[in-house]
Parts: sequence; structure tokens; C-alpha cells
Amino acid sequence: MGHFLLYQILPLAALWLALVWLARAPYFDRWGHAAIFLAGAALQSALWLASRPTLENADSLGFFRLAHGAETDLRAWLYRPKLYPWFLASFPSGPSLASLKTATFCQCVLKLAMGGCLLRFARLCAWKPSTTALLLFLFLFGSLWLSAPLFIFDTTLFAFLFAVFLLLAAEVRAHYSAPKFAAMCLAAGLTTLTRQVADLALLAVLTLTAIAVLRQGAGAGIGGRRLFLAVGFSLLAGLVVGGAGAAVNGIRQGVWVRSVALGVNAYTHAAYYQLHDPRTPEWEFVEAALPGARGELPAWETGFAHAIPWEAIALPHRLERELGSADVREILAGDRLLRDRALRWALGKPASYLASFANELSRLLGKCEELYPDSLIDPHARGPLFLRRAEAGAIYQPPWLLLAAGLAALILGRRNRPLLLIPALAALAYLAPIAALQMGFTRYALPALLPLLLMAGEAVDRIPSPFPSDPA
Repeated sequence: MGHFLLYQILPLAALWLALVWLARAPYFDRWGHAAIFLAGAALQSALWLASRPTLENADSLGFFRLAHGAETDLRAWLYRPKLYPWFLASFPSGPSLASLKTATFCQCVLKLAMGGCLLRFARLCAWKPSTTALLLFLFLFGSLWLSAPLFIFDTTLFAFLFAVFLLLAAEVRAHYSAPKFAAMCLAAGLTTLTRQVADLALLAVLTLTAIAVLRQGAGAGIGGRRLFLAVGFSLLAGLVVGGAGAAVNGIRQGVWVRSVALGVNAYTHAAYYQLHDPRTPEWEFVEAALPGARGELPAWETGFAHAIPWEAIALPHRLERELGSADVREILAGDRLLRDRALRWALGKPASYLASFANELSRLLGKCEELYPDSLIDPHARGPLFLRRAEAGAIYQPPWLLLAAGLAALILGRRNRPLLLIPALAALAYLAPIAALQMGFTRYALPALLPLLLMAGEAVDRIPSPFPSDPA
């Protein structure tokens, strides 16, 4: 607790006090946010110039190969979300360093655009300039977000679309218009076309927003059939966009499914919590398809504090290919088999499954793998340990801390509660399926950080200023 208070809370409090003091200056409201934004963009640009992006991650390599027609494996095409390969297809093939640098540059631009979404949400909530400045600093200088756009992951594109969707939902909630609602539905379709794990979050926010719009229209005596049709057609259009991946699969392969990723993802989660014990009966099923696999894998522990070995995550992917990849029928059958085995374990050992859910949620909300408390530029930088830890506390906030602050603001405050419900629902409904079906990798939690930060902003804004107001 002492370490947390000294190296997490104290740096954040000092940063907040400094920004509250600076916000008293007459020029801050006009230039302060722009200065923070430009400083964050400059730092991101410097890190980008120094980066040498690669495709070492198997998922990244698969995305890039699919994008440029180098991947012909049917399973890979059915497994991947469609929008990110289409996004990467716009960059030169190779993959050369130049093409990867171009792709990461575009991801850095998307990240900065998310900062613009934050600014607009803050304006909708009418937060104090110091609150907006703090949130903008925490986002643009966040250690996780500084590094994430420099990797070839779908996370940045997904997080950007997710942020745009949430902002449009807040815009609709604050000031409804048919074009805004239609744009929100389109953004939802594009978001789910990038990563399907957000389906529950998108559905929750869309439902909440549609009900609010219809109730407002009825209460104001406007809309009626016309409003209902506008909402209905917009939702249908978003559904059509979100189903484009399934349409592509159907046209190409005759399989009208969005992907076959559910089985292997669910089994990866189930296998990780079973196969760490070499005596578990599940090894009999695995070794029937992969003889000798038990002796190939390193030992691992499943607790929150332990890293996830890549070999354990790759095993289910090896297994699903051994189950059959000759045609669509074999692929779908293998996916169903893995899904059913994962479900059987969850239902047969509910206590173990709930413990695994809690553990993965703690990964997502807690340390986010090994990235805290790293230094901003160089995790092995020399210098006083106190200063490096204080720096880390200012540039990385555990998601659980943002969530706790946001929930407190949601419960205690009424002024912005309708707007805050949007990021609250989105963050919780996004993180829960990951903890239930997947593993708590850092990049999976990143898209939820901006919604959590928006929730926490209301809590910060409610803190009274320690400085007397300037005389009028």
C-alpha cells in the first residue's frame, strides 16, 4: 500500500495540482490543451522515428500476409477479422521496414485522433479545463498507449473505431440528430468487423442509446413513426456493415459465418487452466492429436502474478490444425469440438472456471503483463529509482484504479450520469467476454482504457480546487 500511495497516487496528485494551478492562467483555456496535445504528438513521433516495427507476432504476420494475398490457408482466412487485413492492404507489400513504418505511422495518427475524441467528450460533459488537461496528458503520455501504435496489431484500429462509436453515442445522447445516430450505427458495424469480442459492448450501448432516443422523442411529443423508422433503418444498416465479413465468407466459401475463432479462443482459455497440471485427463485428448506435446511445453503457473508462456497459448492453435483443415466442413467441426470441450470444462468445474475468469479479469484490470512500472523511454534507464518510479506512476494508471474512480462518479454524480453510462457499459461489456473466453493480454485491455479514463474524468472534475478563484 505504501508503494502504491507513494509511487502512484502521489505523482498523480502532484500532476493534478500542477494542472489546476496552470489552468488559472488566462491563456490556458485557449492554448493549454493544444500544448499538451502537441507535446504528446511530438513524443509519439520521436518514438515512432526510433522504432523498427516487425512482424514477429504470429497474429501480426497472419494479418499482413492475408492483406497482401500471400496467405492462402482457408483456416487463416476464416479465422481473421476482415477489416484489419483490408486496412493493411493499403500499404506496400513486402513486408519491408518502410511499409511497416508507414502502417505504424497511420496507427499513431489514429491514436492521436482518439485524443480528439477525448477532448470532445470532455466538452460534452462540461469539465473544467484542468480536468480535461489531466485526462489528455494521461492518455497521450500513457506508457501503454505510447508503445501500442508502434506494433502491427489490430488493437489500435479497433480502439479508434470503438472510441469514435462511443463519442457518437454520447453526441446522440446529448443532442440527437438522425445523421449522428446513423453514423453511430455505421461506426458500430465497422468496430465489430475489426474485433468481434466487442459485440456485447456495442449491443449494450446501441440498445441504451436507442431506448433513450425513443423515450426523449415520446416525451417531447415528436418523432413517432418517423423517429422509429429512422432508428430502425440505422440499426439495420449497422448490422449489414457488421455482417460484411460473413458475407465475404459466404460469397467466397459458401460459409455464412463471421469467423471460426470462438472455439479455439475458448479452448485456449480452458486448456491454459487445465494443462498446467501434467496429470489432468485433458492431456489424453491433446496427445491423441499431438503425440509428445506434454513433454515439449515448459511448466507454467496460472496465477495473476505469472506470465503467460507463448507455447501454452500456441498449443490450441496447433491442435485445431491437426483436427482438420482440408475443407470448411473439417474446420467448422474442429471449432465446434474445441468449443464444446471448453464449455464442458466450464460447466463441469464451475468453481475452477469462475476462478479463471477472476484471474483473467485481474490481469486486464491490474498489471497488464509486464509493462508497469517501466520508464517512459527506456525501461533500463539509469537514474534515481524514486524518480523512475514516480515517472511510471504518472504515465501508467492501472485500469482498476480508473474503474473504481469512474464507478464512484457514476454512483455519486447525477449531472453527467447519462453520458457516463455509455463508456461504463462499453468498458465492462468489452472486458467481461475477454476474461470469460480469452487470455488477459495487455493489448486486449487497451481499447477499454479510454472509456475507463472518461469515467474517471468525472470523479476528478468533482474534486474542489485547492486554490482560491481569481478575482473577477
